[in-house]
Amino acid sequence: MSVFFDNYFYSDKYKKIYTDKALLAAMLKVEICFAKAQAELGIIPDFAAKHIAEVSNIDAFDINKLKSGTALGGNIAIPFVKQLSELIKDKSTEAAKYVHYGATSQDIIDSATML
Repeated sequence: MSVFFDNYFYSDKYKKIYTDKALLAAMLKVEICFAKAQAELGIIPDFAAKHIAEVSNIDAFDINKLKSGTALGGNIAIPFVKQLSELIKDKSTEAAKYVHYGATSQDIIDSATML
């Protein structure tokens, strides 16, 4: 459960589904969809969107690093994008340059929260 919304907006039923892991999965989905849309519009190369979409396992992320990075960066998007970029960089240094291309942290956080 997220400490930010606990006891304010959700019943116990919803607290079970609004977890940190669910938020991270939604953030990953937003980044993947964003990259695919950009590739379709010719904003980023197709190969970059394909590499970004290949990172589909949220368990590949280091939760402890995300927690400490959130405290340092002021939001979860900053350390999330850093880790996502590193995961993609392992496969393609060039594709990693297009992670989160043109997006803001707030874009990703807001979209993921709504998902």
